[in-house]
Amino acid sequence: IMFDKHQRKIKRSAKLISVLSKYGFQDLLIRMGLQADSYKSNTQLDTKNLSVYVRIRLALEELGPTFIKLGQTFSNREDLLPIELIQQLEKLQDNVIALDLDVHAILEEELNINVDDHFKSIDRKPLAAASIAQVYKGFLLDGSPIIIKVKRPDINSIIEDDLMLLKDLVKLIDTYSEFGDKINLRHAIKAFKKSLLEELSLINEKNNENFINCILY
Repeated sequence: IMFDKHQRKIKRSAKLISVLSKYGFQDLLIRMGLQADSYKSNTQLDTKNLSVYVRIRLALEELGPTFIKLGQTFSNREDLLPIELIQQLEKLQDNVIALDLDVHAILEEELNINVDDHFKSIDRKPLAAASIAQVYKGFLLDGSPIIIKVKRPDINSIIEDDLMLLKDLVKLIDTYSEFGDKINLRHAIKAFKKSLLEELSLINEKNNENFINCILY
């Protein structure tokens, strides 16, 4: 298991370096002692006409759910960040393309039930699709409406890998920049991690009797 985590971390680290290089942050990579040339992006972006704040937003979007949520978390910190960056972070959207999931099969496997014994119907198309889960509308046998929240496949591993990367990034930023000390970055990331893991566990929905939670592993 540890070897698998190490391999995943290497893969995500390569992705991080590739994305930062793609959006014109080679100087940052060099200052941090990272070899960007080894992980050049297949699609090198022309960044001459893009501000650094736009490039930060685009990089966060490409890096995926954890980094999008991180940007959203800092989008209300006008006391710490330039207004131009705040405006870009506010554009980060959690909505993503919906996956074609077989909700019936997922419920039967995860909850060990026969769906027809408990549900009158479940919509095939999600009401909403976000980076962590998709939401579906259904009806119990007595006609009561219900919301079913299904996590996206492999999202646990993706977020676990990203959090490991963030931990390393905080160390690098603390070493090579005064920004980390200015905003107490370690504390901010710790609070962000706690909030994200709660969302990942669907802990809030567990306390809501109108939700059925299907946790995927």
